[in-house]
Parts: sequence; C-alpha cells; structure tokens
Amino acid sequence: MNLVAIVLTVIGAYLALMLAIGYWGYKRTKATPEDYYLGSRMLGMLTLSMTLIATYASMWTFLGAVGGNYRIGLSFVSMMMMWNLLWPMMLWFFGPRAWLVGKKYGYITYSELINDYYGTRVLGVIAAIVGIIALVPYIAVQLMGGGIALEGFTQGGIPYAEGVLLMIIVMVIYVLIGGLRSVVWTDVIQGIFFLATMLCLSLYAVHLVGGFGALFSKLATTNPTLLKPNNLKFGIWIGYVLTWGNAVVLPHMFQRLLMAKKPEIIGKTATSLSVLSGWVQTVPVFLLGVAATILIPGLTGAATDSATALFASKYLPSWLGATIIAAAFAAGMSTLDSQLLTSSSLLVLDLYIDPLKKKLSPKEETLLARIMVLILGIIIAIIALSRPGLIVPISTAGTAIAISSYFFPLLGALYWPRAGKAAAYTSMIVAAVTAIVTWLVFPFPLGIYNVLWGLILGGISYFLVGLIAPPPPRESIEKFHGLFKRL
Repeated sequence: MNLVAIVLTVIGAYLALMLAIGYWGYKRTKATPEDYYLGSRMLGMLTLSMTLIATYASMWTFLGAVGGNYRIGLSFVSMMMMWNLLWPMMLWFFGPRAWLVGKKYGYITYSELINDYYGTRVLGVIAAIVGIIALVPYIAVQLMGGGIALEGFTQGGIPYAEGVLLMIIVMVIYVLIGGLRSVVWTDVIQGIFFLATMLCLSLYAVHLVGGFGALFSKLATTNPTLLKPNNLKFGIWIGYVLTWGNAVVLPHMFQRLLMAKKPEIIGKTATSLSVLSGWVQTVPVFLLGVAATILIPGLTGAATDSATALFASKYLPSWLGATIIAAAFAAGMSTLDSQLLTSSSLLVLDLYIDPLKKKLSPKEETLLARIMVLILGIIIAIIALSRPGLIVPISTAGTAIAISSYFFPLLGALYWPRAGKAAAYTSMIVAAVTAIVTWLVFPFPLGIYNVLWGLILGGISYFLVGLIAPPPPRESIEKFHGLFKRL
C-alpha cells in the first residue's frame, strides 16, 4: 500500500469515528437553541476541561506553535508558557460570574449578556460583527493546517486543497447534525489524542537527537539564537501573551463558561487546565520545535509550519506518521467545530433574532442555526483555499480584535457597576478599530502588537467615559451585581 493510500485509510477511519460521534450527538440533541449550542448546561469537569483545551489547542498549536519554536526558540516558549498559565486564571476570574447570570437569565452568547446588562440591543450587534471578523481568519487557519499537514506528510501526494475540503466536509456534517453534544464528545477524544500524540512525538524527537543533554548542547553549537531569551521585541512578546492569555473572552471560548453544571466546576476546571495547558501542552511543543531544527534543518518562513508533518514523514513508519497527521486533524477540528457552532449562534441570535425581535419556535431557531453552519463552512473553505499566509500571525492578530473590544464591557458587567452603555459602546468601537488599524494599516506601531494598542485605548475609553457618562440602569446593576452580593 502506497503512502497516500495509507494516509487516506487512517484519516478516513478517524473521520468516520468523528461522524459516528456526530450521529450519536444528533440522536441526543433536543430541538432547542440551549441544547444545540450549550448542551443544556450540563458539562462536568472532565468534559468541560477537555472541550476547553481541545478548543484552545488548535492546528495553531500542532503546526504553527511548533513552527514558532523552530524559528524563535526560547523566546517563543516563554510567551507560550505565560499565556497557557494566564488563560486558566482568566477562566477562574470571569467564569463563575458569567455562569451565574447566564444560568439565571438564559444567556447563550456574549452579546445577549452585555445587551441585557447595558440596556441596549445594538451593542450586541457590534460585538457579533467583531466576533465574526475575528473568528473567520482563525477558523480558516484550522483548514489551512489540515491542508498543510496532508500535503507536507505525503510530499504533495495529497494536494493542499484536497486536505482542506476533506476536513471541512466532515466538520460541517457532524456540527450540522449534532450541535454541542457532538462537539463536546469529539473534543474529549480529540483533546486526549492530541496531547498524547504531541508528548510521544516530542520525546521521540529528543531521543533521535541523543537525549535532552545532547539536544541543548547541539542547539548551543548549531542554533545558539534559539536559546536566547530576547529574540522577540517586548511589544510583540507581551502582545501574544495578552492575546492568548485572554482567550476566554473569545465568542467560542466564552460560550463554554456557560456550559458547566455548576460554578464550582469552573474553578476545578481552571486548576486542571493550568497543568494540562501550562505544562502538558507547552513543553512538548517546544521540544519538538527545537529538535526539528536539528533533525529537519533549513526550513524558513511559512515552511516552518510544516515541521511537524515533515518530521513524521521522515522519521516515522507510514502508518504511524499517518496517525500523527490524524492528530493534526484532531487539533484543528476540535477548535474549528466550536468556532463554527459559535459563529452560527452569532449570526442567528445576535444579528437576526435579537435585534430584529424575531419570534421563532425553538425548532425553527435550531434549523436556522444548521443552515448558517452550512453557509459558513462554504465561505471559510473558500478563504482557506486562497492560503493567505503564516498560521501564527493570521490567527493571533485577528483574534486580538475580539479580545481587545470584548474585554472591558465584560469586566464592567461582572465587576464594575459604574460604567454604562456609553462606556461600553466607546470602548468596543475604539478597541476594535484600533486593533484593526494597528494590524492592517499601520502594522504594530513602535513594535507593539495590535492587541496591546486595542486594550490600552479601549481601556482608557471605557474608564474615562464610565466615570463621566450615566451608569447602567438601576435594575441591571441589581440584576447582576446584586446577584453576586447575595451569594
């Protein structure tokens, strides 16, 4: 059996398993938006932990972060460690309060929460538009990774476009039919598969180099810059940390704060993720990236995103290498499915039903959500097929738009009752525009990443306008902050 046939057999078996889980989720999904998007808010610590880390650890991690360590080394892993420890802390900070109001008042999206708190409908529309702008390039990255992984491993035997289309077709089918229940259980399997594969792959790479001592002594001789802590400007370093460290406010991550059975589960989940994400994920990615500079030397630019696939192709038996590529698919699909489902909720709930005051039955809402999943899948596939550039910069800079604009309105709703809707509007618009301009028009002024510019100007706007303009309606303050005080 040739390499392409082996890869297609292994990937096919894996994707068939995902479809079977999708069908299982379909049989258990109720025709209600809450069940389709949130699984009726019934996740325990295991399922919540695994769906969060699987959603967070994407194709970005499997390919892009390995490539980042290949190019940059210690500076990259230092910021990766920081953001992988910060985001569980932010989960603990925002999660329980978001869950409390979400459970009590039936919120499904970020926009529903802030609309209700600030007493407006338009703010949520802006948030939804910002969320779509941020998520679309991030989703496209997952498909790009699938195409890159298959093309790199088979040395062109399976073209990039075929990998992209294979991934999106299976993804759309199981998200379309099964909703959140399918997503969560595929996330559990894909999260465990991804973490175990990355650990084994990194240890094998270190073994091939000659052990940990040999690895670092060879790096000191052949690639000493990888061991320097200052290969990145501080403005870029802190920008990446603040982007991924605050990932819990992203639309698809925020929805997971609302899925737990009870708030105590969120605290336990944050503790487990500080280990799983902070260490079990970070260290193997670093080891594989720097070991690959010795085992597969000479990669530059976008080619470094293929380091994992090229390593598997060169040093592993065909069937085992194909399994590694299946793990790459797991990394991408476990993020893409959540992003696809959340993007559907933004379009249906936040841009159609809520602002237009549409009255649909739960069954009609769920059908519309499935239609949006299909349409989004087609649009995102078209973007991915254009292959726009490096995985890490695309996803990080795009994600920064949502994080900088979402952060302060959510902070006020959960912790600071002084700032009203004028502050929320100003902060969201200023932060989003700033993050876009400092990415696409004037890229990273003074060497500072766009998320930091967005957070600085968005934060100043929020607090200054919050002190001057009227606070939220009294009933909103009691509805939210009164609830927190009573607990």
